[in-house]
Amino acid sequence: MEVFAIDAFYGRNTHDTQVLLPSGFAVAAVDVDFSDKRGTLKGCRMHEMLHEIGSVLSLYCWRGSVLSTTSSGFYDGGTKKQIGGTTAWGGWAIFTDGEGCALGANGTKVVKYKGTNLYEYGVSVPTLGTFSATGTGTGSFTVGNWKYTVTFVNADGFEGNACATITAGSQGANKASCVLNNIPLGSAAEEIVARRIYRTTNSGDTTFLLAILSDNTTTTYTDTTLDIALGTSTPPINHNKLISTATIIERAGYRIFAVNPSMPRRLLYSLPIPYAEGFPPEYYEDFPDDIVALKALADMLIVVTRSRPFLFAGLDNTGTMYTKELQLRVPGDSKWGIDQMDNKVFWRGPMGIYMTNGVGVFNDSESVLDIFMQRSAACMLAVDHYNRMYIVANDVYTDSEFGRIVRLQSTHGEITDSITFSAEVGRIVRIESTEDDYIFNSERGRIVALGSPDWTSSSAIIREMKDGMVIWHTRSEQIQTIAFDFTHRTLYGGTINGVVKAYKGDRMPWRYKTVSSFFNVPNKRKRLDRIRVRVNGEATINVYGDDDILLHTYEVDVDTFSMVEIPMPDASWAYTFQFEIIGAADAELEPPVIFYFDVENA
Repeated sequence: MEVFAIDAFYGRNTHDTQVLLPSGFAVAAVDVDFSDKRGTLKGCRMHEMLHEIGSVLSLYCWRGSVLSTTSSGFYDGGTKKQIGGTTAWGGWAIFTDGEGCALGANGTKVVKYKGTNLYEYGVSVPTLGTFSATGTGTGSFTVGNWKYTVTFVNADGFEGNACATITAGSQGANKASCVLNNIPLGSAAEEIVARRIYRTTNSGDTTFLLAILSDNTTTTYTDTTLDIALGTSTPPINHNKLISTATIIERAGYRIFAVNPSMPRRLLYSLPIPYAEGFPPEYYEDFPDDIVALKALADMLIVVTRSRPFLFAGLDNTGTMYTKELQLRVPGDSKWGIDQMDNKVFWRGPMGIYMTNGVGVFNDSESVLDIFMQRSAACMLAVDHYNRMYIVANDVYTDSEFGRIVRLQSTHGEITDSITFSAEVGRIVRIESTEDDYIFNSERGRIVALGSPDWTSSSAIIREMKDGMVIWHTRSEQIQTIAFDFTHRTLYGGTINGVVKAYKGDRMPWRYKTVSSFFNVPNKRKRLDRIRVRVNGEATINVYGDDDILLHTYEVDVDTFSMVEIPMPDASWAYTFQFEIIGAADAELEPPVIFYFDVENA
């Protein structure tokens, strides 16, 4: 008696000629979840619609909450957030993590979100208006030739630059005080909670701290402070507010980085945290081409331009920052299509998705791999806590000669919509959706996708991982963006209808069928004697012989994981065999699957 075992479950397409397969590669896997490292087969979970808010354009996970934007608003868990209570902030946006907040940039405002409302990032210079200083009353106080200025302080304690000075003039002795009127008020949109007043000494030019107004309502102040009693601190001079039209924003190391679309080759960077809301005008780095994407990598920044990527390092504020050109010569073309994992950065280019490999300050061995060659108008990336990458692809056709993914194709407008993947040596081979069924075939099971059979454009999420694959299909809700919540280990999708959460609800019935195998004994017939499987739940097990002829069907229904032995009919002779399991929603199958067989003597 010979023994053959399937020791893991993967996906693989058959070729024209039979090949020796040492484990359970699949011809088809429908609604099967391969997500655990043991290779257990079980049904996928359907996604859950969190809230229907219309077409979601941007998605970002922050502190366990999923933030989303549409063309008309900003949402957190279904509650619309507005700046100033009247102006909705929405549209496409880039998000990053700030110091205790999420930062967003959409080309009209740069905002921060701390869980209660949206506020503009940074602090403006006060407008003088009718701010004035006048000596009043009768007394023993002498009003000197003083100059006054004011700064705003936001709720995070960040102080902006001072406004121009006003002068009290030499108003002489015998005054009771110098009264400041119409002190500038800060913007509620910037969450201004205090103002600081500075004053010079008599005929001086340097202003020193005079008083702190711990509100944003008081407009008068009575000054009776002698020159000798002034404070020693002076107002900041380089806490400039970031330009509101920034479209790309990222945090790396201790700084915030941004790109001004009117000067797309210039990388702006902030003061170190905790002063990162300040962007001194001299803090910038120019690149030889337009910047299209930014991504933090450890304490460095990858700057992807339209011609090639660069490494911007020294961001820890302990040394000199510098730029190093990466010898990759691969451009980028999408500010959303970038993410990083495992000391690698992935970005979307005009002909595909690429990644750096081994980028480091002290390691110049960086290289580039074309992991997803495609021509597409939409592509976004996200990475989960297992360092697995997800790719959103809509209406795409993909072709590559290097085989990570060889072909990805989407068609629609006919009777049925479909996504078809095929590869020669790649990690996806074929994934297809039809009106009545879903068929998922994978070359080596490393990447899987999802398709929609409806009249909306087909949509795909592709997940690259080391062990197995996972399938998430959204049916009619076309996916536009994805985000991974590291706090709760949850994947979200922004669709044309709203925000969905992956893998919620009941599991689905599923089907898995292996490729044909000659059990390590080619060119000889075998008689299959029995099969041993470890299964839980209700499932139908089918065994096929040559030419896809059904040899035996066996029904299993057990309450806990059990090793089940399936006896085969005496006439179970064939050159090759296939194993299929059709599982109920609660069914699970664990490897190994063991086949016992006799080999024909002739």
